[in-house]
Amino acid sequence: MEALSTKSLAIFGIPFCVARKEAILDQICKLAGKNHASSVIFANAHVVVEAHHHPCLKSAINSASLVVPDGVPITWVPHRKPWKESAVSSKARP
Repeated sequence: MEALSTKSLAIFGIPFCVARKEAILDQICKLAGKNHASSVIFANAHVVVEAHHHPCLKSAINSASLVVPDGVPITWVPHRKPWKESAVSSKARP
């Protein structure tokens, strides 16, 4: 699958898209125009906690084409200092 042009931030091993709303919408439109199945997940803090406790859920989320933060607490994580490297790591999603 082609790499998306947005950056991601892993929170407890889930790669969340880090971009403005317009860029996320652009990525969703690009995915919709592809000739293959894609999935976009909007995940909030509850979903992150559940995925942390249920590896099958985490695997399903990580297989999505795009994971978008749903709710302010997820968007606060990159601004919180200090944070544990094991919980949050910044890297581009393949």
